[in-house]
Amino acid sequence: MQFTKYHCLANDFVLFNYEQLPRQNLPASVNRIANRRRGVGCDQLLIYRNPASPMVEIYNSDGAQVGMCGNGLCALGHLLMQQNNQTAMTIRTKTGEHVVRQLDLGYVQVDITVPKFDWYDIPLAHASAVESISESQDSTYVKAGCVNVGNPHLVFFVDDLSKIDTSRWGAKFENDELFPEGVNVGFAQIKDDGIHLRVWERGVGYTYACGSGACAAFVVARHLGILSQPEVHVLQEGGAAKVSWKDKEEAVSLTAAPTAVFQGEIF
Repeated sequence: MQFTKYHCLANDFVLFNYEQLPRQNLPASVNRIANRRRGVGCDQLLIYRNPASPMVEIYNSDGAQVGMCGNGLCALGHLLMQQNNQTAMTIRTKTGEHVVRQLDLGYVQVDITVPKFDWYDIPLAHASAVESISESQDSTYVKAGCVNVGNPHLVFFVDDLSKIDTSRWGAKFENDELFPEGVNVGFAQIKDDGIHLRVWERGVGYTYACGSGACAAFVVARHLGILSQPEVHVLQEGGAAKVSWKDKEEAVSLTAAPTAVFQGEIF
């Protein structure tokens, strides 16, 4: 099975052409390939078909299929635009169509989705879930908000990110009964140079960067009135990305620099 390994801000992916990957017992195959000791190692695995007009399936490292991976779409778009000698293309996922553009200096921009804030779209167990989360936390948390940007996100805004135990609180909320489909958990601090962010991804754990998490942090900050500008830099452990959201009826877009790591075969 031939594959290409990519990373985008140290958020790493294994990319497969659909014809290269056997479909039987797929979750177990994904889990084996994603394992960093027994396989290739990755946060997400992307399976694409029809490279000229691609449709992609996205799987977290635990084998569960998900609707969105912003950095993964940047990586896949970079690979396929190079192969097809294109500067833009549309990639389809289970959540819709996403325009991907090749920019200067190796950057790729992807239109993620129009953010959804209604509790049933995220989804939450009930309408007052966010309020109950906020009320249960101590003074380290300033505000909390939820959004669906192709997958569900819970974002905490904090005074001092260095004091937050990301793994502890991320694991606590990932599969909380308030989130019927699980949730990605972000911890954000607003500084002069942008949003500083750490993300605990459902089905993955702590990740050096999360593209949809960066988008979620910005649009929730706008939604809560914490920020008002149309774009911002989001800084994570793996590096910085730019997130733009000019109109509430438009898709939020992510700009980052994906890097091809290697190609190989796994048996």
